[in-house]
Amino acid sequence: MFIKYDEYELLELFESEPTPIFEEEQGILQYSKVDDAGIQLIFTMSVYECRCKFSLYLKKLEARLVEFEFNNVAALTKSEEKLLIYTEENNDPFTIFFKPRFTFSKLTIG
Repeated sequence: MFIKYDEYELLELFESEPTPIFEEEQGILQYSKVDDAGIQLIFTMSVYECRCKFSLYLKKLEARLVEFEFNNVAALTKSEEKLLIYTEENNDPFTIFFKPRFTFSKLTIG
């Protein structure tokens, strides 16, 4: 199993290439982006272990504000300026909003 995602969608959201962690063949990638308020989003995914983690940091103080880790990730998709994280257990995605500021929400559909 592996996380289904479109590399180009992630490039659009993060506006940069990922950094491979360890060897590129291991499928562990890290994306990073800083918003206008100086908050940094670091998103790490392990494609083959179906895990991902995101952390928000206040870059000036180098202080972590929040961190979430997801297991059994089935897919990542982009919708406008949002990253949707789907797990195998739940089709109701966890959402990371990129604009106007980094925020996150659990969407309820229906």
